[in-house]
Amino acid sequence: MRRTGLFLFITAVTAALPASAITTFLDDPNDPIYLANSVFYSGVARLIIGIPAVGTFGCTGSLLNGGTAIITAAHCVTNDSGAFIAGTSVTANFGAPGSASSSNILIYPFYDRDTNFGDLALVFLASPFLGVTTYDLYRSTDEAGQIGDLVGFGRSGSGSTGSVNPSSNVRRHGSNLIDYTASNGGLPASGAAATMLASDFDNGLAVNNALALINAVYSDLGVGNLEVNSAPGDSGGPTFLASRIAAITSYGACFSDGIACSIPPDIDTALNSSFGEIMVNTRVSSFAGWIDAQLAVPEPATAVLLAAGLAALAGLRKRAA
Repeated sequence: MRRTGLFLFITAVTAALPASAITTFLDDPNDPIYLANSVFYSGVARLIIGIPAVGTFGCTGSLLNGGTAIITAAHCVTNDSGAFIAGTSVTANFGAPGSASSSNILIYPFYDRDTNFGDLALVFLASPFLGVTTYDLYRSTDEAGQIGDLVGFGRSGSGSTGSVNPSSNVRRHGSNLIDYTASNGGLPASGAAATMLASDFDNGLAVNNALALINAVYSDLGVGNLEVNSAPGDSGGPTFLASRIAAITSYGACFSDGIACSIPPDIDTALNSSFGEIMVNTRVSSFAGWIDAQLAVPEPATAVLLAAGLAALAGLRKRAA
């Protein structure tokens, strides 16, 4: 399986099925359905990550209550081996209110790059960032069956073509049904899988409903013309439930023969955020205690990463960043 970085990939339905009628909202850059311009989303920042000897790239993060820490994905601030590199920096761009730089970066200590278990990091700022919304954590474990609101700055495209447009400074949001949690069966309910939330990218056709291949409990076809998927560019972005952060964007996957995505449920053989693929996000409720502890007493230095050795979701091929 391959690791992934994710960013938000959003589509709008302009006509009834078939899926060829799906078009990207970027055809209208002022589409109010998907542009996250309200005050509520102002605390979701575009993160510019600089890793020595690796390069600079973008992720997404959210400012937590108190204004001194941003939550994002661990894979955004580590190398391909899952190790933090001294000198790594993060600049958070909140748009009109301005930017803030990291003073310290803390990785979840049992983060496993291979399984994406514990794909969480906290970026601490030298002082509180003011003038934007800050967020609390969603601590309940009733996520399954709820409609999540994803936010991010990443690539876009259409469900029929995949994520073909580059990442940008545009903050977007959209909805998807949270199909899987460890409490509603189907996928393994222990180890790494128990700390993840999964959603498939539906187009209204049962043949492309990926998670239904695992268990009929996932036969819901989602939220129709409001459905979104994640794609390279939005790693670390939030999924909101009841205005609180319930998940952090982690990776995308598809059913495959080990080489290419399977048709069906995917509509093509590429792992590219097209219809029939799956996004898997880190479940915040599983890590709320650790997050709270770090916010109460920030660590003086970045934590050392430890391999957790937990199994990944079985039978899926992951999308690389």
